Parts: sequence; structure tokens; C-alpha cells
Amino acid sequence: MYDSEEWCSPPQIEIIRISEVFNPIVNNAYYQQLSQMQEVWGTDRQPIPEMSRAIPIRTAWDRNRMNEVLLFHGCKWDSLFGILRRGFDPRLGGINTGAAFGIGCYFTTVASKADAYTERWEEWEGRPNCEIPADLRCLLVARVALGEIFELREADASLRRPPTGAAPGPIKTRLYKAIDGN
Repeated sequence: MYDSEEWCSPPQIEIIRISEVFNPIVNNAYYQQLSQMQEVWGTDRQPIPEMSRAIPIRTAWDRNRMNEVLLFHGCKWDSLFGILRRGFDPRLGGINTGAAFGIGCYFTTVASKADAYTERWEEWEGRPNCEIPADLRCLLVARVALGEIFELREADASLRRPPTGAAPGPIKTRLYKAIDGN
């Protein structure tokens, strides 16, 4: 837990490779959506306290801030290759792993949280016959524009898009209207 004094064992991880994947079609779609967000809201979005440990991104210094950050996304191999080809599709988010806060793309500042949604190469039934380490997992670092937030006090799997307005009372979870890029 953030800011906790309690420590856990260090992760058993070995980084084999870091690769940048650039899909110009997905990238252009991201910038178009980001531009629309900036035009609709017209001003900087309020910073999100939970994102203080994320790496902030600023697409253009002369445009409004839309809470752009780098976040982790974990998924199974089938989903990974679809994301690399077509980008994140919020209509499909949660189909394989559940969607406690509705259908959408889920991101986190915590790599170990995202890693919980990955699978080992040898666990993938559709894997091609090639020399890949059996324990290999893949974790994505995605550029995400969070935009405006909606505070939610409990899970609601029926959501299909983020609600508008603010929820009263104590906050347990936050939903973000997000767009993603690569």
C-alpha cells in the first residue's frame, strides 16, 4: 500500500527486454482524441493525487493538461497482440478478467498489480511453436490521458462509461475517463 511502513519481499523478476512499439495509426488516433478532450474541457484538468507516483507526460506545452501519464497494463498474450495491432479498445476491457468498475481499459501505477493479469508464455494455449522462455510474461507501459475523474465509493460492474459529476462521501475507488496511446 502506498505510504505504508510495512515491507514485503522483493519481487522475483528478471527484465529480459524492453521494446518500444510505435503504431502510427493508433498514435494519431490518440492525439486526435487528446485534442478533442482539450477543446471540450478548455482548461487544465485537476491533478489526481493517486497519480503522484506516475510518470507525467505533457504532449504540448501550449495546450491544456489532461492528466497524461505513463501507466502499467497487464494482459494475456492474446490480448497483447490485439493491443499492439489496434491499440486499447475500451469496449473489450474486462471481458477476460472481469470488470468490477465497468467495461473499459484498466491501468495502474503499480507494476505488480498489472503483472497479476499477465500469463506465462507456456500457459498460452495459442502460442506459436518458437523458442520463447516458458516463464516469460509481458507487461505494457502505456501513455494514458486520464482527463476528468469521477469518484466512486464501491464497485459497479454495470457501468459502460464513466458517469459524470462527483459522488458524495468517502472515496474508495476512482474511475477515470481515459484515452490511451502508445
